[in-house]
Amino acid sequence: MMTKKEESPDKKEIVVDLIHKDGRGKNPASQANLKPFEKGHSGNPGGKRLKGQEFIDALKEHGKTREQRHRTNYSTGKEWVSDEGSYNFQVVDKIWNKAREGELPYIRLLVEMGALKPSIEEVQERVEMKRKGWAELAEKIEKGETTYVIRQQEEEW
Repeated sequence: MMTKKEESPDKKEIVVDLIHKDGRGKNPASQANLKPFEKGHSGNPGGKRLKGQEFIDALKEHGKTREQRHRTNYSTGKEWVSDEGSYNFQVVDKIWNKAREGELPYIRLLVEMGALKPSIEEVQERVEMKRKGWAELAEKIEKGETTYVIRQQEEEW
């Protein structure tokens, strides 16, 4: 780009653009090279190619693989084949199980992906169940039936 430096009265440098006097892309030579697209068509019908698309495709295909395991109960001698589901299913299942165990990174992942959205009704129902449970526990404590009741309540919750 051709530029010319000038100085202003307060000694600050000003750069003046000499090439783009007519405006960017107004040069007659560049205008002659332009050919408009047909109506309803873009210049890249396939869209932008993703980097590593072959690798992504291979991962998706491998994720469909189903895993079967040969199992043996050594005490009874019984043998069977269990279907563990696809690798995709196993990964999703592992994420949900880790979140259910309270592991924050997995909970955060599900929330960020929009997969973990309990309804207001679910939350209100759960809160009400807890309130009833605590009210029943308080009554039983007053009656002196505490030890057994606490263990029983923990198992129900």
